[in-house]
Amino acid sequence: MEACFTRMQVPCTVQQVCSSRVHAQSRAQLHPMGHPTSLTTSTGLMEPLGNIRGRSCLAAAFPSKGPIEGSPVPKTYRSFVRAPKTGEEDELIQEELVLRLQMSPKQAAQVVKSAKNSQPNSHLSLQKLRGWIDALVSFGLSIADVSGGLRRCPALIAYSASGQENTNAESIRVLTAHGLSEYQIQSVLRKYPVVLVKHTPSSLHGKLLRLKELGFPPSKEKGLLEKEPSILSSTLQWDTVQWLVGEGYAPEVARGMIKGKPLLLAYSPKTNLRKTLDYYIWLVGSREDARSILAKQPTLFGLRESTVHAKLAFMVDKLGINVVTMMKENYNCVNYSLDTRTGPRTLLLRSLGGPASFELYGSMWLYMKDEAFVQCSSFCALWEG
Repeated sequence: MEACFTRMQVPCTVQQVCSSRVHAQSRAQLHPMGHPTSLTTSTGLMEPLGNIRGRSCLAAAFPSKGPIEGSPVPKTYRSFVRAPKTGEEDELIQEELVLRLQMSPKQAAQVVKSAKNSQPNSHLSLQKLRGWIDALVSFGLSIADVSGGLRRCPALIAYSASGQENTNAESIRVLTAHGLSEYQIQSVLRKYPVVLVKHTPSSLHGKLLRLKELGFPPSKEKGLLEKEPSILSSTLQWDTVQWLVGEGYAPEVARGMIKGKPLLLAYSPKTNLRKTLDYYIWLVGSREDARSILAKQPTLFGLRESTVHAKLAFMVDKLGINVVTMMKENYNCVNYSLDTRTGPRTLLLRSLGGPASFELYGSMWLYMKDEAFVQCSSFCALWEG
């Protein structure tokens, strides 16, 4: 210690503070060789000597006057209480998502990336994330529910939960006032947690009234809101049911199609819905067949024509089946990924006999889980052999 802090280097006022050797050692962390390696500053943080720039070591360890509680942090100490840099903050958020919400590193990185893209002018912080985790848990959601909700709606962590408590409580009261049970409210928050920040309580009330006026009460068990709460972010069309009825669907069939795909209420009948119907009429060559296919699988509305065409062309080319037969027998085939499911399974079916295997499996060959499909395809190979 004497080698580092000589009497000539130390101001008179500091000499009095350092007169006790024991006191000096209690404030300085010593290297095994006897040299100080870090100091405890007045902020309570352990700082390596190399981090203390432009000040004597003793002045940092024994300031003549520390910061007054409640006052701004003096410029001298700001380097010790700085906020993490953007890259550091992103790493902290991803670590919290992995450790606390049990996400995979890839999922955590995707959540952070999507949140930044959705709100490019908003700063992500660990404090915001923890605030929303605590808020959602307080509404009865499990950690697994919160994890799934943030993967579906990563934009939530771009908003601050601080000061949002009253608005959150009011939004919950609005949902309760419209007859939603506690379980239904949790279901909405599980699938669409950004409802708490995307809508004010008054706008949320207006959306729920609109659903009721359209004949889809929000409180109905397993209704539209519980199935697809993100519909609240869309402009709900008044004439969707009328358009479907006008195209020849019975009213109950039209309502069933909307229940199967609630976002039909967000599509314009004159553009989106008409365009999809015309495409399938052209594809299968019959208006009646097209209407039947769309009634059975309303999720076909909204799919891009180029995507549907690419999948059908691949399967027809590999299996040699007529497009009309393909859509009639397996109208859900275009809802699956061409790269991970439709493609590999189509190639396997071709190796097992092509059209014969397709007819044997019917519409089940894409619905099955991978393990069940492998077992069935192995049985079919033995059967045909």
